[in-house]
Amino acid sequence: FSGAPAYLGQTSFSETIDGLLYVTHFCFEGLEPAKTECLRCAQGKWSLGGKASCTSCIPAQAVANASSPEQCAYVCNPRFFGPKCESCAVFMLDMPSPGNGTWVDDEEECFYKCNPGFITSEETCNACPSDADAYNGEWTPDTCAWTCAPSYFNYTLSATPDCVP
Repeated sequence: FSGAPAYLGQTSFSETIDGLLYVTHFCFEGLEPAKTECLRCAQGKWSLGGKASCTSCIPAQAVANASSPEQCAYVCNPRFFGPKCESCAVFMLDMPSPGNGTWVDDEEECFYKCNPGFITSEETCNACPSDADAYNGEWTPDTCAWTCAPSYFNYTLSATPDCVP
């Protein structure tokens, strides 16, 4: 309750009012005010109490875990990771990067892929021993092998082809 005891006024019926009393209610966490009571937030929603309404406590890329007794329990959608259900690249922003590659999004697992010309070795991306560009070649993904670029041909039988136009 709160009030204005010094208020003095008249009603529309010409009655004198001496002081006002305001009636309001505040709710505990997890509840939101309704007309005359506090109602429990629906599954997947939460309030900080007081006069706050219930708002979603589930990340955008997740669904509520209805089988859990916890109000804000959720499961990330496929291809989203961590407590905030983020894409792989965003989820791994604070993790050390092996370098010379990128975190791969839109996959069932979160993993790091080396750039062309680099190969995974002991959780890092190491440069391949030869330079495909110097021989007019193109890297085969995820390997240190390469083939001749379009419109170039290998006239040798070498494992590292010398590609000529």
